[in-house]
Amino acid sequence: MFKGWFGEQKTEFNLWLSLDKELYRRFHNVIIPSNNGTTQVDHILVSPFGLFIVETKNRTGWIYGSVRWKMTAKEIINLVRALDYSLFTSPTTSPTASINGMQIIIRKARIIDNVEGDPGKILSIVDDGIIVGSGNNKSVMLTMVECPDKGTLSGIEIGSSLSINLGDKFKIVD
Repeated sequence: MFKGWFGEQKTEFNLWLSLDKELYRRFHNVIIPSNNGTTQVDHILVSPFGLFIVETKNRTGWIYGSVRWKMTAKEIINLVRALDYSLFTSPTTSPTASINGMQIIIRKARIIDNVEGDPGKILSIVDDGIIVGSGNNKSVMLTMVECPDKGTLSGIEIGSSLSINLGDKFKIVD
């Protein structure tokens, strides 16, 4: 939490320091109504050259929109956390996955140690969610997902509401 806030403050300071205040109007931490409630934007710049929306991430490495099940469990969890806006809709993207022809958004997940299986394969359906194989000797438990026609699902309702069975596989994206 602090790391993200620090990154936003650093970006705000750099925008203040480097942009001509006569040419750029700066807005920070802006809450905007959306179809799903509200969304939060870190920085908006308005100038004669255009409107610029800046989303700050204080992380290293790449942030992908689609879950790549061949990634390690830690990389998958980092993706879900990087794109988690809690009460807000992500202004950039959400971690998505596809199974049985359905597109879902992964909202919450955690690492499960010592459970191995093929990347993207449903290994177990438990009260807390569904366990999916990843690209190492750990797996990922999806504990909350969102589906356009079913809403937000958590725990065991993920498997039952989406008709997911043991052995089903998420579409592998390379």
